[in-house]
Amino acid sequence: MFSMTSRGVARAKALIAVIAIAGCSPLDEDSTESLRETGYTNAAGNMSAGENAAPAIDYAAIRARLEPREARGKVSDEFPNISLTDQHGRTYHFFDDLVKDRPIVVNFMFTECALVCPGTTSNLVRLHSAFDGAVGPNITFLSISLDPENDTQEALHSYWEAFGSHEGWLYLRGDFEETELLRRSMGVYDLDPVIDADKTQHAGLLTFGNDATNRWAALPALSSIHDLKGTIIRFALAGKRPPRQRPKSDLEEVEDATEKIYRSKGLIRSLDPKRREVVLEHDAVPGLMPEMTMTFAVAQEIELDRFPLDSPVIFGLVNDPTGFRVVEMTLQTEGSNPAPAQSPLVAAGQRDYSLYCASCHGAEGNGDGPLAGSLNPVPAKHSNGEYMNSLTDEHLFRVVQEGGAAVGKSPMMAGWGGTLSDEQILSLVAFMRTLAEPPYSIAPIAPSL
Repeated sequence: MFSMTSRGVARAKALIAVIAIAGCSPLDEDSTESLRETGYTNAAGNMSAGENAAPAIDYAAIRARLEPREARGKVSDEFPNISLTDQHGRTYHFFDDLVKDRPIVVNFMFTECALVCPGTTSNLVRLHSAFDGAVGPNITFLSISLDPENDTQEALHSYWEAFGSHEGWLYLRGDFEETELLRRSMGVYDLDPVIDADKTQHAGLLTFGNDATNRWAALPALSSIHDLKGTIIRFALAGKRPPRQRPKSDLEEVEDATEKIYRSKGLIRSLDPKRREVVLEHDAVPGLMPEMTMTFAVAQEIELDRFPLDSPVIFGLVNDPTGFRVVEMTLQTEGSNPAPAQSPLVAAGQRDYSLYCASCHGAEGNGDGPLAGSLNPVPAKHSNGEYMNSLTDEHLFRVVQEGGAAVGKSPMMAGWGGTLSDEQILSLVAFMRTLAEPPYSIAPIAPSL
């Protein structure tokens, strides 16, 4: 961790660039050398030798086309006032609307990043919870896309929804070259221009600060929740802990979620025994990430030579400060009979349950999702048949659609009626019925739509 002042901003930029390179995946030496032979843009933005080199970005020209601001002797004087649009279609000027006199937390990402971004976002979800409702009222999270051409407003909105639709958290896109200028002005770049030009190796860094106090700092985005929260309080919130919105939450419980094993199933698309990595095309990992294809590190005790390519597996992974790591993996045919086929209604409900419910209620409905430790009252146990069988389908439908307050329960249970269709909510109710033990003994009654 380091801090920045206006006198030391140049040195700080270089320091960030050196310590920030915890990118998505390292290039091997042959690939890096090949890129250097074909040419690249150097750190100053000038063209280097090589016929296939892409045109250099003229950062001076980009800065010149932006409206100048009066220098105030602050770190943020370097931040360009570029235009950005969030996941809801709202437009901002970076400095005027998001930075000036405000505390912020910033990371750079893109929705198709299959390595560091999902882990970073999951860690920020836990950080958001650890701030006990202060994100939005006291501090803003800003996730800025490195791939604005593909990260449309709709793509950013879907990504925001997939990770929990959290308040006070903006997913932003802007002009590519202007975003690159912003990234460099904040010091979040690699000193090796070949690596820096590859967005799959972008720095996994969290930058935070407060323009009003002119204090800024940075930490690796996969640092522990305890370290991130404490440092952000010291630098961005001037040492003042934000007021709690509910009874004291146990930070250790939130932090312990980093060691929780998250389970799902998928297909092995490639293996690298030397690097101890596996590429899995996987279903949604309940409470952690949507379905996608992603590279994971693999624990040493797992014998990778036992797994053929394209084989279906059941796996478990942890998300610790070093990133995602598969700690369990078995072939789906090993040790058990195949699960009975689900009805299309229940299967659709299971997919939505993993995205919208499991983070609190747990993948199996046991009330033990990764965010459960920060909630009071604790989430309901959908696996508790005695409790669930006392509720009608109409009641469950209304809770999902309108939220807990609509039926006299906790207002912490958000309503999903603005996100999910009636058909999706019916599927969720159908899936929840399969979790309860003993099973639901009364034929479900579909609510009139």
